[in-house]
Amino acid sequence: MLHAESRIMPADRSKVIWRYLDLWKFVHLLHSSSLYFARADSLDDKFEGAVTNRTFEARLKAIRATGWPDPEKIAESISRTRKRLMKAVAISCWHENSIESAAMWSVYGGRGASIAIRSTIGHLCDALEAHSNEIIVAHVSYVDYKKVIIPDGSMFYPFFFKQKSFEHERELRAACLLDIPAVPGTMDLDLDNGLIPHGVLIPIDLNSVINTVSVSPAAPQWQFELVQAIANRCSLRAIPTRSMLDEDPVF
Repeated sequence: MLHAESRIMPADRSKVIWRYLDLWKFVHLLHSSSLYFARADSLDDKFEGAVTNRTFEARLKAIRATGWPDPEKIAESISRTRKRLMKAVAISCWHENSIESAAMWSVYGGRGASIAIRSTIGHLCDALEAHSNEIIVAHVSYVDYKKVIIPDGSMFYPFFFKQKSFEHERELRAACLLDIPAVPGTMDLDLDNGLIPHGVLIPIDLNSVINTVSVSPAAPQWQFELVQAIANRCSLRAIPTRSMLDEDPVF
């Protein structure tokens, strides 16, 4: 079920998106027929899910305006809670581009038989629509963290903002909440439970989502043939081809 909040839903469903992954993650994708959403606190950016100083100041100002006692303590408590909620949010990251990206191959594809699967925003949204989880799909906004106030209206909003240093990623994200039990006798999520999963698998129709499969230009022939064999065995309609960057140059 897709979240209907117009503020963060992508507008153009025809835009092309890519997911770069290594061979083992590609095999797991085909084997599970599911898209893996990784827990937010497992991602590399230490600012993942964080807000800006101006956001905190605006939050504190709004609390003070209520007349509640100890507004600083309330604001700090909200910050601590939001940091702990990192364990409750899971994310699937995609790169929006009409063509393959050499930078994405280098950063996320790894070496050898890494894979780039191609889809569109619409195909991804349609596949996720059928799932019972509430899932938000939106572009990441790249902002100056010294100038911007990130909206406080939804716990998901901070996960769709990143620093301008990451602008080359041109990221589209899908995000959802993990199924975490409550602390007995309360309505609070048991975020200190050591059994919280590191992510969640969302079942999808692979043939509806995957339009093409490209194999890394660094992959030797035997790895390319292996990817083709695996895709064929898993009845994937998109036949893997070599990356366009593997074509011979003309001088």
